[in-house]
Amino acid sequence: MNKQLVLVLSLCAGIIPIAAAQTIYNEQAASALYKKALQDMAEKKYENAAKNWEELAEGGSGSYGEHIPFYRGQTYYYLGRYNEAIVQLTAYRTSTKDAVQSGEALYWLGECLFAMGQFDRAKALCAQFIEQYAESARLEAVQYRLDLIAHKKIEEELLALLQWSHEEALQMVNKYQKQERIYDQTINNLQQTINALQKQIADLSKDIVRSELEQTNAAYQSQIAEYEARIASLEAQLKAADKTSAAHAARVAQQSTPDQKMNRLLRLKHSAETVQSAVSGGQTQ
Repeated sequence: MNKQLVLVLSLCAGIIPIAAAQTIYNEQAASALYKKALQDMAEKKYENAAKNWEELAEGGSGSYGEHIPFYRGQTYYYLGRYNEAIVQLTAYRTSTKDAVQSGEALYWLGECLFAMGQFDRAKALCAQFIEQYAESARLEAVQYRLDLIAHKKIEEELLALLQWSHEEALQMVNKYQKQERIYDQTINNLQQTINALQKQIADLSKDIVRSELEQTNAAYQSQIAEYEARIASLEAQLKAADKTSAAHAARVAQQSTPDQKMNRLLRLKHSAETVQSAVSGGQTQ
């Protein structure tokens, strides 16, 4: 027969007092909720379990109240609510007189601290557990956790070293890149300066060459004018010589013998050739 039905019938018959009946009912409800919370934990329904534990803690848990902080702390651990778990587990260790359960609470406190990355505090609790609960079934797990903490510490140190090395390398790379940019800029500036100087030199060279050419041309023009003046003078002399020779030849022809005329003609011819050579030489120069 259903227990609640029996309770109702007992109340109606006046077999038990109402207050006592209410206590029995609350105890049964708490027992059912307690078992439901444990079942939720077994099925890894930790959100449901947490709600059930909180309801039991707030509404009265009867004789099950002593262990509720432990299970709440364990449930919060699985939910990642480590700070709340630590509060519940610490309260349980303070209140319980069960040495085995106190060791369990200590174990889960260490797990919470490990999960939070507080390895030094977790290591201290593990050492405390080994010292106080050497016969516990959890001993091997705690020793394994200590090994993990040692590895984690080494890993942290290596990561810190790698981080430092990486940052140092990045700083060096950035420094070299900055210097390289400065060098490139300096080279570009120097190249621009060189190009400007080369242009100036080219312009100056052009000016110098132009000036030299102008001076040379002026000298050539002066020489040409001089040669032309000499040629004109020689031509004038030649004409004058021709006139003089013709007049002299006419007088000689009138006064001289044929042989004398021939000799004079030959001398005149030689003189004319000499003058012609001089004129030709001046024109060539």
